[in-house]
Amino acid sequence: LQKVGRSADAERYYRMPISRRPNSAEARTGLALLLLEKGDCAQARRELEQALAAKPDHGPARQGLVRVKAQCP
Repeated sequence: LQKVGRSADAERYYRMPISRRPNSAEARTGLALLLLEKGDCAQARRELEQALAAKPDHGPARQGLVRVKAQCP
């Protein structure tokens, strides 16, 4: 969705499962990466931290946090 210019739809796509399963590391990571691409570094970092709190060994969330730290001052 995001790749075809539908960022708002993509964001809703990730937020829906989070509302049902707040500890979904996968959904939080997807949302975080979307937020990072939109330039919302602070919220992206929070989502990734919550993903890792729920699932500390979640590789994509760890990689996402590395991206946030590299891209955001």
